[in-house]
Amino acid sequence: MIKCVKDSLASPLTNIINNCIDNLVFPDQWKVARICPILKTDQPQTTADYRPISVLPVLSKVYEKVILQHMTKFVENELVYHSTYQSGFRKNHSTVTLLIKLRDDIKKAMKKGEVTIAVFADYSKAFDTIDFYTLIQKMHSLNFSKNFLYLILNYLSNRKHFVQINTNFSKHLISNFGVPQGSILGPVLFNLCVADMHSVLPDQTSCLQNADDSTIYEHCYVKNIDNSTSNITKNLDNLLS
Repeated sequence: MIKCVKDSLASPLTNIINNCIDNLVFPDQWKVARICPILKTDQPQTTADYRPISVLPVLSKVYEKVILQHMTKFVENELVYHSTYQSGFRKNHSTVTLLIKLRDDIKKAMKKGEVTIAVFADYSKAFDTIDFYTLIQKMHSLNFSKNFLYLILNYLSNRKHFVQINTNFSKHLISNFGVPQGSILGPVLFNLCVADMHSVLPDQTSCLQNADDSTIYEHCYVKNIDNSTSNITKNLDNLLS
């Protein structure tokens, strides 16, 4: 329906979004998510067998795309992501580019007579567990402007959600952490939250990331495999702390 009236809607919507940007706000009406539980298994037994997908107001995604354009431009100009570390939700990057990097590193190690020790990690409830304070702190350390941080904080704050199953609706609850799955900004905000992961690791340990999937690995000669295994374990402990 919006596309049918886009010519009439474009001007007032542009005015609304420009005013929101000037005042560093994200409208509260656009921060209400309708949660639809999507089955992850054929025979669900617990709530963990459902994936909570947020259905957001359509116009909110238009505003999010505007914010994303500015954010992406800043991230690319400031080289926030190391070119070989983060592959998720980036233009010209994918799981393929990550796997090619991993394959090439393993092949180079094999030519030197080395073996590769790797740990494949997957965040549990990744988007749902983002802490707003930690995210803003990290974005501040990445030199995002004060005004932009205020806008993102407003976008994250006072978000509400309710669950719909068939014709049944729950009451509205405030989301005190996490970004809604199904949002435009959510994946990029998560990337920024974990962008510094590689900096915690020593030079001999590599870290490849694709959204909430991470691969930590290093190469060594067979005689040193015990030391490398111990190093990987210590690195994982450092990441957890």
